[in-house]
Amino acid sequence: MKSRQAGRESQPPANADYLAVSIGALILKNIPGHISTEVDARPSFDADASIRTVT
Repeated sequence: MKSRQAGRESQPPANADYLAVSIGALILKNIPGHISTEVDARPSFDADASIRTVT
């Protein structure tokens, strides 16, 4: 069970990014224009961290 909990701890950032993008997509369907979504900038210069966030 602990291994599942450890896996869950690493998932919220990706889930939060997915949620933010999903909300933006829903807004865009109803309001024409552009939607800007901000994501965590900390891994922006670390390609490995960026990949770990989405996998």
